[in-house]
Amino acid sequence: METYKTKSDDFADYYGGIIMGNVEVYVDRLIQEIKSGVVYRQYTVALENLNQNPELKQQVDELRRLNYQVQAESDARNLYDAIDDIESKIDKLSCVPEVTQFLEAELALCRQLQSVEVRLHQGINLNIPDLF
Repeated sequence: METYKTKSDDFADYYGGIIMGNVEVYVDRLIQEIKSGVVYRQYTVALENLNQNPELKQQVDELRRLNYQVQAESDARNLYDAIDDIESKIDKLSCVPEVTQFLEAELALCRQLQSVEVRLHQGINLNIPDLF
């Protein structure tokens, strides 16, 4: 709890209530468990290897940036061009072992985090209606 905030009995108050304190403790434990796991260690090793070649790291980051933009893109007209651009960059970079190692490790870590998120959503019923 930050020193300039006063304790609140409101359970929704992130700076007060004992409930959020427990959640924060368990989230911190979850983070530590993930960081001590094989998947995260493989990711950090792959990232260190990739960081040894700054030019290659820059190319991979550009690929990751494009991939994110495509996933967030709602304009179908540009979507196919963007996907083609990503595929050509992947083809070019996939022959470099450090890139392949990093992208596979990153994907494994992302899947692990997504699995945690899915389990949280399944365990907590927010009663959100189907959107599709």
